[in-house]
Amino acid sequence: MILIYIVLASLSGGDVKVNESIPFANMIECKSYVNKNANDTLASAGRAYGNKKIIEMGCVSMSSLKLQPVFYFDPM
Repeated sequence: MILIYIVLASLSGGDVKVNESIPFANMIECKSYVNKNANDTLASAGRAYGNKKIIEMGCVSMSSLKLQPVFYFDPM
C-alpha cells in the first residue's frame, strides 16, 4: 500500500504524518495525485495539525517505509 506523507517541523527534527484515508496501488499514481492536489493537501494538513510548518510532502510505500519526496518546503 502506498500513502501520502508530510513532515512537520519540530524541535526534535521532524514529525512524519501519514494519511491513511487515500491508499494508492503504485508510487506513480500517488506522486501524480500529490502533484495535482498539493494545495488542497497542504490546506487540509494545516487544519488537521494546527498550521504547523510543513517541510516535506510525498509518498511512502508501507512495505519498504522509504519516503519518496515530491515537494520540499523552506522550514523557516
